[in-house]
Amino acid sequence: MSHEIEKHDKIVVAKEQAWHGLGIVVEEAPTPYQALHIAGMNWEVGTCPLYGLVEGEGTQEPTRVVYEDRYGLYRKDLNLMLGNCSEHYVPIQNVQVADLIYDVAHSEDIKVESAGSLKNGQRIFFLVELGSMGLQNGDDVIKQYAFFHTGHDGKTGLSVRQTNVRVVCANTEAAAMRDSSIRLRHMGENAYDLDAVRAKLGDIRAQAKLFEQLMETAIETEWDDAMMSEYFIKTWKQGKGKPLPTDQESKAFTKFANTMQTWHDYAMKHEHQANCHGTAYSAFQAVTQYATHDMNVKDMGNGKDQARQLNTLFGGGSRLGDSAGKNLTLALK
Repeated sequence: MSHEIEKHDKIVVAKEQAWHGLGIVVEEAPTPYQALHIAGMNWEVGTCPLYGLVEGEGTQEPTRVVYEDRYGLYRKDLNLMLGNCSEHYVPIQNVQVADLIYDVAHSEDIKVESAGSLKNGQRIFFLVELGSMGLQNGDDVIKQYAFFHTGHDGKTGLSVRQTNVRVVCANTEAAAMRDSSIRLRHMGENAYDLDAVRAKLGDIRAQAKLFEQLMETAIETEWDDAMMSEYFIKTWKQGKGKPLPTDQESKAFTKFANTMQTWHDYAMKHEHQANCHGTAYSAFQAVTQYATHDMNVKDMGNGKDQARQLNTLFGGGSRLGDSAGKNLTLALK
């Protein structure tokens, strides 16, 4: 899957460059209106009639016919066609999405982690910070975002959802879109229910708080070797979706045993875990470190960085990360 940042797209990201090396990096996280300007999204979408050509018989010229119930959607700054829609469809302009962010936040002090357009403007997004949770383990920071997303292709509605994925391209966009959302129809500026969106953001903040509490509990919970091993085995089985290898002479068993040792060493000895060795948190971190950074990935022709990104978002790394979180929650109940 490509990043889908095309000729007429721009992405703005705060402080840290995106994995693909594209986009405009700014020192300070911008406001929604600033992000709209920096990412070049201050253009409008219009509708226009759609026509088709019907081939004539013999020497007759083709006949132009109008589609009575379909209209084209286009970027007004480029006269670039983006999609088509019904007669009831009303484009939600990019600036209206920025307006919505201010409306539901009840604040001017809003920071955008990333924003931009994809597929020449067929889809646009704003990733808004909900605050960072700094845990006791050194510099570990878990960020939660509100992801505002819409499309101008006639198919993609406006949605608001929670995610901890830093959206900077189509790959990360797809990962964030897996999270539950509130969906809003393109039926004009009064189509969205501000109270419903505010309720969704309240739920996002509540879930973020619960996750923060889970991590704090994990840091304070000591595990011995047996408890570590039980957690690692359960996580491996669920993440891989298959039973443990039993043939100790097989490559599969050797790989499994080496993975268990790697996780154990990271949880009990690694310098990055120095202030929480032997805790439930260090066990969780051991798995997520492996799933995100150390797991072997196959380069499909676009480089190791993209292969690792896709593995973390959609492949074995994603499944192991999900399994690590679920089993940690169960273990600490």
